[in-house]
Amino acid sequence: MTREEIKAWAREKLKGNFWPILGTVLIASLLTSLSYTKKGTIDGKEFEFAISFGWIFYFVTVGLAYYMVKLIKNEKAEFKDIFHFSSDFLKCLGACLLQGLFIFLWSLLFIIPGIIKALSYALVPYLMADEKYKDMKVMDILKKSQEMMYGHKGDYFVFGLSFILWWLLGIVTCGIAFFYVIPYQQVATAKFLNDIKLQAEGENPNAKKENVKYCPQCGKEQKKTAKKCSECGAEF
Repeated sequence: MTREEIKAWAREKLKGNFWPILGTVLIASLLTSLSYTKKGTIDGKEFEFAISFGWIFYFVTVGLAYYMVKLIKNEKAEFKDIFHFSSDFLKCLGACLLQGLFIFLWSLLFIIPGIIKALSYALVPYLMADEKYKDMKVMDILKKSQEMMYGHKGDYFVFGLSFILWWLLGIVTCGIAFFYVIPYQQVATAKFLNDIKLQAEGENPNAKKENVKYCPQCGKEQKKTAKKCSECGAEF
């Protein structure tokens, strides 16, 4: 699927599941971004610093990946899925801390290497959420993610940038639009990354629908030979 098709697919997926997806994504985002702000003084000057606690809830990040993949597979995805890996707390914590350490060390070589390293770890939660990799050690999972993301990091970066106008909309609406933008981007990004993972595993994400394409406007499935969308009338 192209970038436009993936985003159209995500919008279509949100139509029938918006409120459950919104609630799940917001709670997961809240838990993984918890921080404590404290005031202090140095040489008589006041300053504020934030202590992050989001890394403690990395198992929620893995759970959200699990939830998203179930959506992609049209399986029953539930809010409780984001806590599915709470029993693997230590493994998830180790994965988070190692990622943070390696990204920090690469960032010491200037910012760009750190960004590249962060992009290479994009598939870590999806690998940890996959039953096939449950017995794999954390270091091996990080290496596997780097292997799978090889040649795709630039595409992933551009995919993220393609939402910039949506984020500007969120800003000009004083945050109201973010209630749509955040779950929309999460679902689309999950589809994008899961497709990369499947391709790296030798699978075709759309193998069962080789004669199907998706309307870039509404996301509805269409015959590959169709010139116009049967749902919204958009021409291809």
